Amino acid sequence: MKHRHRNCAGALRFNSEGDLTMMTTAALALALTTTFGSWYVVGNTDEIGNWNPPDGVLMHDDGIAPDATAGDNIFSASVLFDVPDSVLVEYKIADGVETWYGTATGNNMQLDLGAAPEEVLFYLDLNDRSGDGWHPQAGWSISDDHVADHAWVAVGSFQDEAGETGDWDPNSTVTQMHDDGLNGDAVAGDGIYTFQFVPATDLVAESWKVVRQGDWAGSIKFGANGWSFDPGDSWNLTLNANAGYTVIMEFNAALGWLRHTVVGAPMSTLILDHDVEVPRGDTFDMIVKVINNEETTTTADVWVDAVMPNGLPAPVNPVAGPVSVTLPGNAETNAPVSLPVPMSAPLGDYQIQTRTGVHGSEIWDTQQVTTTVIEAAN
Repeated sequence: MKHRHRNCAGALRFNSEGDLTMMTTAALALALTTTFGSWYVVGNTDEIGNWNPPDGVLMHDDGIAPDATAGDNIFSASVLFDVPDSVLVEYKIADGVETWYGTATGNNMQLDLGAAPEEVLFYLDLNDRSGDGWHPQAGWSISDDHVADHAWVAVGSFQDEAGETGDWDPNSTVTQMHDDGLNGDAVAGDGIYTFQFVPATDLVAESWKVVRQGDWAGSIKFGANGWSFDPGDSWNLTLNANAGYTVIMEFNAALGWLRHTVVGAPMSTLILDHDVEVPRGDTFDMIVKVINNEETTTTADVWVDAVMPNGLPAPVNPVAGPVSVTLPGNAETNAPVSLPVPMSAPLGDYQIQTRTGVHGSEIWDTQQVTTTVIEAAN
């Protein structure tokens, strides 16, 4: 699948006056940096090197087919597999040194090929897609050939509100996503699958991801941190929406991107940059864009909540704010946020959630990213 490796730059905070201001720093702790070099498709067959990167298939960004555009930071490779259809092809994308991109759980990617020979196109995208709200911050994908024959379903705790008889139903036809240019899908045949609905009641901290239609056993799933293959699992996205707002869920199956948009929220946020790892005793930094979706001046509370590695809310939420923000019609501003991480903070993955609305009574919009707290630097 397509790997998206994003840069983080700058640090952020709410200042003492309650305004949203940029705080200048030399660098963020352990931020991702754009990586250049040689990339290989490596896996368990002769065609892809039998797990030896130099014997794998070298990817190119030179504009020569199958690569579309030279120098766009998207690397491509074509592999013609001549293996029996009984063989499950497993692979990762590697730099030949120390980086191996696999599933969201760190396992191998899988290809269930048809009759031999079969050509598969692989992509590695090192561009930052976060400004458009896509997840994950790091992902990878293969070609349309791998996903075009599947039906995709948006599953989660929201499904009963979308008209399904129950939640977490991977066989649903009600919440099946479409790429036909209808019912909220922007462009037919562009590889982006869409499901749109209007909840009758408020949705609060609902979880969702995308799954290949069918039973859970042997399923292929895509979540906030990428692909997973049963029994592995990827992270869920968190959805909040007021009753009567339009929820649009989008899945770019070929390129490995996932997002949702709530249309109707007077003011919303978009997380542009954030630390993916932070040591104990350091600070978690992110840049949040605050957007007024109304044509007139709008005021909203903006705050940040956190979910602990054990899945429970942080002992004291919000961890930043609430701050009252007023913006002119259709205006937006970037908001720096800096959160200290105590030395006693449990190690593991934290969900950081930016929210808009009326604090204590109404949530208009929630965006979420994940950061990992690691041991303090020596």
